[in-house]
Amino acid sequence: MLINSDTGFILFVWPKDEDCNAKKSNWSIKINDKEAIATSHNNIGIVFASKQLFARAKKSFLKSIEISKEIDNPHGIIQGYNNIANLFTDVFDKPDKTLHAYLDSLLTCNSTNPSVIRSTLLDSSEALYEKSYQLSKTIGDNSQQYFSVQGLGNIQKKRHNLSKAITYYLHAASLSDSAHSYKEYGDACFNLFTCYKEQQNYKEA
Repeated sequence: MLINSDTGFILFVWPKDEDCNAKKSNWSIKINDKEAIATSHNNIGIVFASKQLFARAKKSFLKSIEISKEIDNPHGIIQGYNNIANLFTDVFDKPDKTLHAYLDSLLTCNSTNPSVIRSTLLDSSEALYEKSYQLSKTIGDNSQQYFSVQGLGNIQKKRHNLSKAITYYLHAASLSDSAHSYKEYGDACFNLFTCYKEQQNYKEA
């Protein structure tokens, strides 16, 4: 499993591999390898996301989730939930003037107020991270739990609820430490540092 450290998307492939992943999907269909088909759709979604084609990315992630559910593959379902949640948080950071255009391709919001749109994005993202966290907890997948918890922490930080963000980041650090995932542990600690610094809690920072 590869992670893009800038976006957090799971099973990252470089944009130049879009055609390759489409071919892999076609080959997988021919031999009826549904797990490989789901993985290809997930990877194609990541390529679309990297190109800011969020609607097409979401469509690919949803297809990956659908197939993963058919074959009872919880890992694929979790990755899809996390990646769609990542889409919503990516759009959250877009400038006000383009925010609604991106939103229209992802979910329904009856407001053009940027604050309301951003709140809707975070609520939708949070629900997906929660679903992926509960599922990864059920199957004992600490790695996926980590990404879900980090995402939940990021949402609280965007809401300026630093105390809750710190709680999530501490949990993420614990998960990554127990799994000996040192890069992820470092990322969680850096997020903790930024929260403590923003609180002016220099002792903990």
